[in-house]
Amino acid sequence: MLFQKGLIFIHHTKDMSNYRYEQAEQCLSSARTLIGTADFKGAANRSYYAIFHAMRSILALQNCDFGKHTAVISHFRKNFIKTGIFSVEMSDIIENLFTVRNKCDYDDFYIISKEDVVAQLISAVISAQWVNDSIANITFLKCVSYLFSHDISVHQISCFRTATMISFC
Repeated sequence: MLFQKGLIFIHHTKDMSNYRYEQAEQCLSSARTLIGTADFKGAANRSYYAIFHAMRSILALQNCDFGKHTAVISHFRKNFIKTGIFSVEMSDIIENLFTVRNKCDYDDFYIISKEDVVAQLISAVISAQWVNDSIANITFLKCVSYLFSHDISVHQISCFRTATMISFC
């Protein structure tokens, strides 16, 4: 019964993670569209929100969320960049996207060029892909941790890994 209870929890967090990652993909799509209409400030905004939702998709796997952007970023850096799960380069990308988004949204006279916003979008796409690639690994490690903590045999874990990788693909 505990095994099933754990699986329900894992699927719930995985569903939330998937939902948030879909939001990230929608933001990337919107950014591309906005670049095509020369709304560069809007595209910078959507590029930032793509990585913001991608970060929140990882946090969902911890059953974790925050009400402030800075808290999401801080937690993500502490738990996923400083631990080496993601490179320091990702921290720089997040900082740049956040700073430019704030300037675009709140500085009346800030101008962002097409070249700069395309670079923003490329950074967001790359970062979102890094997150997507990591979601399956984090989910699997969480499952294994749960199984070991409940004295599930190595054979059961092996069978579970096969089933998990199929269901998460």
